[in-house]
Amino acid sequence: PPVAIVEQVPPAPPATPQTEDAAPASIEQVSSAAPEKTAAPPIEVPLIVDPTFYPPLELDVFPKPLAAVNPPFPRRAADDQVSGVVTLELLIDETGSVQEVNVIEATPEGYFEEIAVQSFRAARFSPAQKDGKTVRCRLAIQVEFAFDPEVNQSLTRAVR
Repeated sequence: PPVAIVEQVPPAPPATPQTEDAAPASIEQVSSAAPEKTAAPPIEVPLIVDPTFYPPLELDVFPKPLAAVNPPFPRRAADDQVSGVVTLELLIDETGSVQEVNVIEATPEGYFEEIAVQSFRAARFSPAQKDGKTVRCRLAIQVEFAFDPEVNQSLTRAVR
């Protein structure tokens, strides 16, 4: 007949009876018996960047272009002998880089917007400051394109 083989497991040691006189183990004794945990390495927290683009009225130091920004006069506008004005909104980060350029208004439309946006997108500025710290800012720039039959040029000035 088939025989089953059973592995014999030694019996557990008998529990020691606790008498009323025996004091339970103290917390210190129990905790000292537990293995020590090692401290986790510190977590590096990245610097939090202020996401606000501050308007000029909230700035202590205004951004200034590091070099003159003179958009070339568009050929089509020269051919049509047209002058105009483009108002741009610049979003400048805390390093002075232009992050975004938006056309607010252009008169007349269709002549000067593209060249004005390209010129200011490539511009670099000194950073704006608020409370002694460099910050992001929102700045309106008005670019005047004046047709001159002898010298086609554009003039820029900030609007505040």
